[in-house]
Amino acid sequence: MSIRKQIEQIFGGKAFNRPLFYSFPLGLRFDFVKGDEFLGKFLFSLEKGLEICRTIFEPSEVLVLCIRFQGRKNLTSHISTIRSLNKLGLWRGFQKEHWLETQKDPEGINHCFHQIAFRLPVALVHIPLWCAFSADLAISPRADVEIRLFDLQRQILVFPYDDRGMDVISWDRDFLIRLWDRFPQDISEYDRRRIQKALGRNA
Repeated sequence: MSIRKQIEQIFGGKAFNRPLFYSFPLGLRFDFVKGDEFLGKFLFSLEKGLEICRTIFEPSEVLVLCIRFQGRKNLTSHISTIRSLNKLGLWRGFQKEHWLETQKDPEGINHCFHQIAFRLPVALVHIPLWCAFSADLAISPRADVEIRLFDLQRQILVFPYDDRGMDVISWDRDFLIRLWDRFPQDISEYDRRRIQKALGRNA
C-alpha cells in the first residue's frame, strides 16, 4: 500500500489539517516558547523537539517524512524549494512518493499543495526538525515547507509546526500518557485541561 493511502486510512484524511491538534480527539500539544532571544529560542526548540522525537521514534529505525508546500501544480516550478531541501539533505538519495492535494479556502479559492513522502532513518530526525523550526526564521539553510513525521506501524503523527511547538497525534491513549509523564513541563498550558480530559487524567 502506498504511503499516501496509509496516511489517509490511519488518520482519516486529517493528517494535513491546520491546526492539527484540534482535528483529533487524542493528542498532545507541546509548547517550546522560552525566553525572547531569537537564536536561543530556536536552539531550545530544536533541542527539545529532538529529545521528544527520539523518545517517540526510539523503537523504530525508520520513520516516514512528509514534506508539504503550496504552489503551482507543476513540481518543476518549485526549483528553489527543491534546491533548499537538497541543501538540507532532504532530497537526493530517497525513493519519493509525490501527490497533489487541492483545498478550498473560506473565500472559495482553490489552493494546490504538494506532498512528498519518503522513508528516513530515525538517526536523521534532526534534519526535518531543523527544517520545521527554521521555516519562519532568518536561519540558513531553510526551506519554506511544512513537515510531518509518521510512524505508520504504530499510528503516530508528529507535526512540528514552527519553533513555538509541536503536535503529537496517536490513537494509543497509553502511549500519549507515557509521553505526557516524560515531558509534563512542556505540555501547552493553554491546552493542558483539554488534554487531561481526553486522556482521563486528573486536573
